[in-house]
Amino acid sequence: MKLEDLFAQISSKNLQRAEELRVNIDDRYWGDEIDNFYRYLHNSFKMFRAQGSACDYLECMFALVGEETEDYKQTFDKLQKLDLDARFVCLMRNSLKKVQFHQGEMKHWEWRDMAAACYSAKLAADASIRYVRDILEGKLYKDEPLDYYEALFIYLWKVEDIRYGKRNEVIEKAHKFGSVDVKKAYNNPEKVI
Repeated sequence: MKLEDLFAQISSKNLQRAEELRVNIDDRYWGDEIDNFYRYLHNSFKMFRAQGSACDYLECMFALVGEETEDYKQTFDKLQKLDLDARFVCLMRNSLKKVQFHQGEMKHWEWRDMAAACYSAKLAADASIRYVRDILEGKLYKDEPLDYYEALFIYLWKVEDIRYGKRNEVIEKAHKFGSVDVKKAYNNPEKVI
């Protein structure tokens, strides 16, 4: 995704929607997480709600840029449209599209790939929500090294300009292309440069 497009699409409203979706997942997912590992340990390779949970995490990411899907079948089209990191999209596609939606016994490799997709989608959603919140709070740049969440966001969304571009040029893009909320966060350039 181009940095200009990201700045234009993120907003406080979209962040709030993504955070609400994330809380809803937390309310139910912890049992899914434990169940998946438990089943692995006793060779019962069932992933009752893992596919849905992985897609729900992706839905959090879509919400950050004002996108939604009607059903899980649209998930892959949205991933392609957002032009996220190719390896991440490949992992999601291989794990969620190739494996048929079912709630029965899975092959070992299907379980492994599904678990990887679910965990990766969770980390991606958490990193995305956290860094978009930072952007909207005027914390695009901090006087400390990137943390793992920031780095994950930058490479996942393919906005390396944040890391390698000149700060004043990135802030200028926020002013020129940003949503009202992004422009508001960077109305005082001395605060962020």
